[in-house]
Amino acid sequence: MQLDWKLRFMLLAMRLTTKRRPFYTMTPQKARQLYALKQSRWTSLIIGSSPTMYDVAERTITGRSGDIPVRIYRPTAQQPAPLVVFYHGGGFVLGDLNSHDMMCRRIAQSSGAIVLAVDYRLAPEHPYPAAVEDAYDALCWAAEHGAAIGADTSRIAVAGDSAGGNLAAAVSLMARDLNNPRIALQVLIYPPTTGVQDFPSRLYSNAPVLDREEMMYFGRCYLTEETLDARYFSVLDVDDLSGLPPALVILAQYDLLHDEGLAYAERLRDAGNEVEVHDYERMIHAFLSFPNFAQPAADAAYAAIGQALKRAFGKLARTH
Repeated sequence: MQLDWKLRFMLLAMRLTTKRRPFYTMTPQKARQLYALKQSRWTSLIIGSSPTMYDVAERTITGRSGDIPVRIYRPTAQQPAPLVVFYHGGGFVLGDLNSHDMMCRRIAQSSGAIVLAVDYRLAPEHPYPAAVEDAYDALCWAAEHGAAIGADTSRIAVAGDSAGGNLAAAVSLMARDLNNPRIALQVLIYPPTTGVQDFPSRLYSNAPVLDREEMMYFGRCYLTEETLDARYFSVLDVDDLSGLPPALVILAQYDLLHDEGLAYAERLRDAGNEVEVHDYERMIHAFLSFPNFAQPAADAAYAAIGQALKRAFGKLARTH
């Protein structure tokens, strides 16, 4: 595994300075505490300064199971602006509005769109389908009430990384199945796409950031034997993938999830959908979360996301 040297340095420094047991040896509650602590120690070094927004605000919206906290990023004063509904990663167990603050700011900056970050319910307290229900409910709220936050509700995209990438794919499928709402683009950043198939990249047993044991641990928290092939999780295994929104798929060469993300992109294309794939060599899972040590790939990926969103929103603007 020939990782980029900057990533090797970062991973070594984190191992030497942050002693912890693997997440899969802890309770989810303890894992969340240590995840947040690790981020707070390393944020300034691995992220650097985050883009300044015109406005950042928090509120709650109503879903079928109760209130859903969200955070709204407005990069400029422009209104109405297109809207990106964003779902954070963390294996459906970890993560919150703070964990992906930088990523939301970067997407807002690169696209010029408002970003609505969704703090969906986490497993194992709330197993499948809680997260995808919250994700879809937030999307529907955005389509119905987005004008209240300055959004152009005719131009909405979804995006997410890792588990959030799975949610973005799932709500795109759900929106097609239910014929609502219309999605301009789905941005899938190193997403898991199957609970029943295995791929060669999953054999990276000691892959950095996300290894096989942690992947299986997250799966046990979120899924049961009965839901491993659930339609709105195991999207790769859905029979009919036609009629879905255009997709931008971001992959990392040394990521356990690489091959299934690529397989999903290929199935989307085979089904007649527009698909753009960016596969970054010598990168690892979650590389967009530590841009200072993942250059030039991280900047290139954020630029690609911004450009794809602008193109997708531009196409819709010309049709209205």
